[in-house]
Amino acid sequence: MKNCPIKNYLLTACLAIITVFGFAQNQPLTSQKIEKSDSPYELNTKREIGLLSTALGSQIAGLAIANNVKPLTLAEIELLTPDDIPSYDRNTVRNFSGKAHNTSDFFLFGSMALPVVLMADKHIRKDFVTIGTMASQAFLLNAGLTTITKGTVQRVRPYAYNPLVPVEEKMGKTTKMSFFSGHTSAVSVLSFFSAKVYTDYHPDSKWKPVIWTAAAVIPATTGYLRYRAGKHFPTDVIVGYGVGAAIGVLIPHLHRSKKNRSFKLSPMATGDAVGLNLRGVF
Repeated sequence: MKNCPIKNYLLTACLAIITVFGFAQNQPLTSQKIEKSDSPYELNTKREIGLLSTALGSQIAGLAIANNVKPLTLAEIELLTPDDIPSYDRNTVRNFSGKAHNTSDFFLFGSMALPVVLMADKHIRKDFVTIGTMASQAFLLNAGLTTITKGTVQRVRPYAYNPLVPVEEKMGKTTKMSFFSGHTSAVSVLSFFSAKVYTDYHPDSKWKPVIWTAAAVIPATTGYLRYRAGKHFPTDVIVGYGVGAAIGVLIPHLHRSKKNRSFKLSPMATGDAVGLNLRGVF
């Protein structure tokens, strides 16, 4: 990391990926235009109130829990030993990079532009209220779950085990909030949400492989940067990635309009066996 211009490279890569999202919005992707009445999503007052209440409630609860986390004391820091860390996470204690930390912040704030970039597509832009509602639900729910988990688990960050890191840094309040990676989960939820929405509007798009690849690469890169910065163990990053991706896909799916739901559960009988048949696209 010290001898590699990784910051400039990753900044360029992130901008290029976001540009791909924006460029794809204006391309003739299907032979059949999507009219406003053919929107893949619909809002339901009860559901939206329930989801937003849950998301906001989780965020408030998470902040309350995190506010009660006490910083490490000097005595506790002196007792920390890498031997207490699982072998698959242990090498992370050697990492500590300010450049990686700052670049991960760029990915975090840059990813917040992805739902906005979707508005460049005229078909998606017609449903800006619906998309904005879903994006808010996904982001707040992910943030709430992340904060609750951090404040409950209170896993010590890798840099706290590094003898080269100043004690003042180790005594910070967020030192006990390693699990799971909030940067990774936030970037993941926004990336996968944007990819899901885009492909729901354009299911036959030739850009789908590019969009989903970008959605996977952006949070993975963010997670790697958090690992290199000494902020998170690999397991923190993996879990954060998975949680964000799951919420980012689930929220749009829950809002699919009835006429666009292409899955069906029906009885099935084959030979001497009976059961249920689930088919379609989720």
